[in-house]
Amino acid sequence: MDKGRQRVSFFHSIRFRLIISFLVPIACVAALGVISYNRASAAITEEYKNQTLQTADVLNKYVTLIIDSEKEEFKSYLADQDLGFFFKGSLDKEKSNTAVRTYGEELLSKTVIDSKVKDIYFLGDNSRCIMARSTQVDANAYETFYASTEGEALLADPTAWHLFGRNDELDAAMGFHSGEYALRYVRKLGNLNALIILDFDAETVREALSILDAGADGYVAVVTKDGNEFHSDAAKDNTGVISGQNFYQNALQSEALSDAFMVNMNGQTYLFAYSKINEFGDMIATLIPKANIVARTDNIKIFTMILTVVAIAVSLTLAILISAKMSGTINYILRKLKKVADGDLTTELHAKGKDELTLLCGGINNTVGNVKNLITKVNEISTEVLASSDEMESASKTFSTTSEDIRSAAERIEEGTDRLGSNSDNCQRQMDELSDIIRDVTDNTDEVSRFTKETEQTIEEGIASVKGLTERSDATSKITGEVISAIRELEEQLQAVHGVVKTINDIAKRTNLLSLNAGIEAARAGEAGRGFTVVAEEIRNLSTQCMESAGMISEIVNEVAAKTQDVVSTAGKAEEIVTSQTEVVEKTKQSFSTINEQVSRFIDSLNTIVDNVRQMDKARAETITAIEGISEITGEAARSAGEANEAADKQKASIGNLDEASDKLKEKAEELISILGSFQVQ
Repeated sequence: MDKGRQRVSFFHSIRFRLIISFLVPIACVAALGVISYNRASAAITEEYKNQTLQTADVLNKYVTLIIDSEKEEFKSYLADQDLGFFFKGSLDKEKSNTAVRTYGEELLSKTVIDSKVKDIYFLGDNSRCIMARSTQVDANAYETFYASTEGEALLADPTAWHLFGRNDELDAAMGFHSGEYALRYVRKLGNLNALIILDFDAETVREALSILDAGADGYVAVVTKDGNEFHSDAAKDNTGVISGQNFYQNALQSEALSDAFMVNMNGQTYLFAYSKINEFGDMIATLIPKANIVARTDNIKIFTMILTVVAIAVSLTLAILISAKMSGTINYILRKLKKVADGDLTTELHAKGKDELTLLCGGINNTVGNVKNLITKVNEISTEVLASSDEMESASKTFSTTSEDIRSAAERIEEGTDRLGSNSDNCQRQMDELSDIIRDVTDNTDEVSRFTKETEQTIEEGIASVKGLTERSDATSKITGEVISAIRELEEQLQAVHGVVKTINDIAKRTNLLSLNAGIEAARAGEAGRGFTVVAEEIRNLSTQCMESAGMISEIVNEVAAKTQDVVSTAGKAEEIVTSQTEVVEKTKQSFSTINEQVSRFIDSLNTIVDNVRQMDKARAETITAIEGISEITGEAARSAGEANEAADKQKASIGNLDEASDKLKEKAEELISILGSFQVQ
């Protein structure tokens, strides 16, 4: 395999998979943070809207209680006979002055006792007027009032009490000098040409409006049907910021007595909540910027962003470090194994750490070392076999020459048996030397076979070590599964915490409802219930804080549950990585199997050499037999020259077999040396 095929693209590498496995949970956490922020913002907005609507309703009931209490207070004047005589002009001047003084003192006493009322007027035609504080009004004040939009509303329904906002222009025209007041309550005085006018104290109304906190850039106001606005902030009075908007007109036309919804004004989003005081369209209204409502979720947003950035940085760092170490070690092992595959058995692997890859490097070093020892010994024996083959070839040539001499001697047997006997002795000596050489070759071949079997055993031990490493990887996968099971049990326990938080929320909601009812009863009690109103308010604040704390606990539990899921996902990724390591170990096992097959082929070649040596030994035995026959022929030369020729033919055939066996032995020895030459052992 060339270097190009060994390279793995980045997108298929372990490093890329590790980085992705770390980034996927982080992306989930980031998505969870965004979803949590949006849901928390929506939940807080909805909860704030409900609380604002409840507070507006309570404020409405408080204002209504103030108005109704004054209406009951002045109900007796509607049928007052003396007051009727005064406005009809039936009293003389002295009695009229007495009536003005008497009723004026009564009205002044009411304004002193009741701090909610700023000023009181009994205003009639023909310049008849009784006042609590003011000393003089315009002579045509009665007619001026009826000429205004407020007067038109009163004419449309003269038997009802009407609530109006502050109108400085009308007050100036009528000559009123009430000063700072918030609202004006007006009703026709029975069938008389006279009016009852009550001006409510501004500070009292502002104090009541301050119960509803709209925050910075928010608005809380009493908006009357004439379009006047009285805000909790005096600087915003009669600015038309609410009454001049379409959503206010929609609220006026709506049949709902109270409601709350989001609106857009001047490029910003507000929560608009209202609660109608009566059927004429007077209402408590508030505009709360959405930014003030969701401000408490900014901490969640900032914390989520910081946590996401830190988690991404840490995950990338860990993924890069771990993958760099693993990839570097694996590439290092592959480079070293390529050198071993190319025949360089001097290669050694050195890995840092105590993980499975370090054990793998140690196993490879042991295997390469054993193979190197085997190759060294086989190389030495092959050299000896080649040398023995050369000697055998030389002896074979000498033996062939001697056989030819024997044949010549047989043909010239008549010349003398002495010369033939000398040649036979020489041939016998050469065969003895050949026998020694063959025995040496046989012994060396047995030694090579023994070393080969030891090498096979060593390779089998290496394969067994790799199997042990595979079993450890399987155990690691099992432990990872047990960790995932434990985390899932933790997730079930978190669900139990959710139940506790729900119970706390239910208790807080009931406490809030009880405090609201207590506030209403305290408001009805007036001054006597003011202290109890403070207690009810504190109870409602505590219940609200309890609900907020329970919400925070629920959010934390949700985050822990989400992170638990992320840990399960990360453990699954780790299990996949362990599986990848198992595949690498399996490839190493295949490499051991390949080496084992090559050693098996080497053993087959060695067995072929052994067979050739045996054939040579057989040929040697036949040659010795032939030489012995020659000796007999020498002894019996006189009996038959034909037998000598026959023995010479057999000797020639044996020499041919010996030459053939010698050539095969030399060829196999050279082939073995050539194979071993491709290995570098020093």
